[in-house]
Amino acid sequence: MQDGELQIAQGDCFIEFNNNGTSISTTTIEIGDNVYQIKGDTYKYLSDGTYQCKVHYLPVTKIIESLHLEK
Repeated sequence: MQDGELQIAQGDCFIEFNNNGTSISTTTIEIGDNVYQIKGDTYKYLSDGTYQCKVHYLPVTKIIESLHLEK
């Protein structure tokens, strides 16, 4: 568990689903110069691409707790 409150980042998000033959899949999200990750295949239904989004993440590890796509 990590200390610290969730932080928010939003804007143009480049989303890429990664499964490099390992048992643990990740989704990588880039917002500006920052890279965030979601472990597991929760968002594997998304196509790789750029979206408008908002993420809530843990500040030290940049692990995403929630992802909201904006329409």
